[in-house]
Amino acid sequence: MEKILEMLQGVFYIATEDGDQPRVRPFDGAALIDNKIYIETLAKKNVSRQLLQNPKCEIYTMGDFGSVRLSATARLVDGEEKDQAIPAIGKYHEGELDGIAIFALENILAVVSDRNGEISEITT
Repeated sequence: MEKILEMLQGVFYIATEDGDQPRVRPFDGAALIDNKIYIETLAKKNVSRQLLQNPKCEIYTMGDFGSVRLSATARLVDGEEKDQAIPAIGKYHEGELDGIAIFALENILAVVSDRNGEISEITT
């Protein structure tokens, strides 16, 4: 999981479903707590609604390591789990803590392609 988190530093792109239309948008915050990866958005955004309607998502990013395509199920968290994740991600919007939606990524399958074309998989 630490390797996956390293790959999610900086900007990564998350794909969701909006009815019959795929939607892709940039994210820039992830955290690892108790071997779980968390991402954050505002609850009022369409991406939050889309993940609640269909929690299956894909994430893509690339960097010095090569690229990774990550399939996961996003689970909305609350209570203590949310309280721990918000400061760890560190991307929350001042004054909008109640409007933050935190999702834990579960059932992860990460397909990593390094700069030499070597492909490996990481699963949780």
